[in-house]
Amino acid sequence: MEQSITAIAIAVILSFLISFVGLKQISAHSGKGTFWLLWGTIFAGWIGLYFALPHQTDFISALYVWELPALAVISALLYVLLKKFPKLGLLIIFLGAEIASFTLPSNGIIFGEELDFWADRGLLILFWTVYAYCFSWLTTTNGITGIQSLGTLIGIGGLSLIGAAPTFIGIMSLCAISIFCAWQIFDNYPAKLKLSKAQSWSIGFILGWLNLKAATEGAGSCILCFNMFFIYQIIICIGRYFITRATKEKLALNTDFYRIGLSELSPAEITTAISKLLLLLIILGGFAAFSPNGYSLPLFSLISCIWFFQRLWHWKENIPTLKEIHTTIIKDIKTNVGTLTGGNKMKD
Repeated sequence: MEQSITAIAIAVILSFLISFVGLKQISAHSGKGTFWLLWGTIFAGWIGLYFALPHQTDFISALYVWELPALAVISALLYVLLKKFPKLGLLIIFLGAEIASFTLPSNGIIFGEELDFWADRGLLILFWTVYAYCFSWLTTTNGITGIQSLGTLIGIGGLSLIGAAPTFIGIMSLCAISIFCAWQIFDNYPAKLKLSKAQSWSIGFILGWLNLKAATEGAGSCILCFNMFFIYQIIICIGRYFITRATKEKLALNTDFYRIGLSELSPAEITTAISKLLLLLIILGGFAAFSPNGYSLPLFSLISCIWFFQRLWHWKENIPTLKEIHTTIIKDIKTNVGTLTGGNKMKD
């Protein structure tokens, strides 16, 4: 047990230090090589921990020795192709997700037992593709890529602590958290580094895999809660795209956080506000692990996102909270009752 804790601590500390020093060097020079540094650190940590730690027995479907190296090779090839053929980004990601889907358990049904396996697997590949492709939309505002990544990873790590996800998935998340903490230092406003489309697509592809791996272990509703901010922004972007008939190049500029930034609210304040929303989503995702209904808390998470951004859109106005609205309503009722009572006495 002590050896396992020591191995995890070493992996986490080394992952942070290597990422931080490497990113500092990259930001001071050409800015190139960000993906390879993040990719190398993530998989070195994950594969190293897999061999350093005892065999994990709490998986519904085992994590096989070839899965992580296979994912590393596929994601690396994906980045090379996306960098060379960015216009074919959606197709390349879809093909990558289809090929990499064999690293996910064949008995891992996510969308319901009533669906045929191939229908479930097709939806899984589709959602993985959308997740990775839309991940580049987060780069339009400094700091958002990092906090979304950290929010999801912290949530998955928390699930392993409460026994709602395999221990090793939580350890993988912890290792990735240290890497994205280092990234957040350079991505936070004012950003010293920024991911290109090919880089963000590939990073989103890797994080998408971890999300799906946890979902196939029975944490699907929790994963939806952790990612609801991102899912909500995807829905908003696509909705505005069809309503305004904007060009494909401007699709990423339809996010709420980007548009709110145009209203003079600084990226630092936007990032701080969204961090609070993600904290709420992590808590809701934790409760979802024990909820008998797999849809109630993801739905509440979506409503929370809608409410949050309605308030953020009107940041210049003093919008009352739900508690303040409740207090005002009670006060008005008492005033009206008092007026009616007083009026009746005068008539008498």
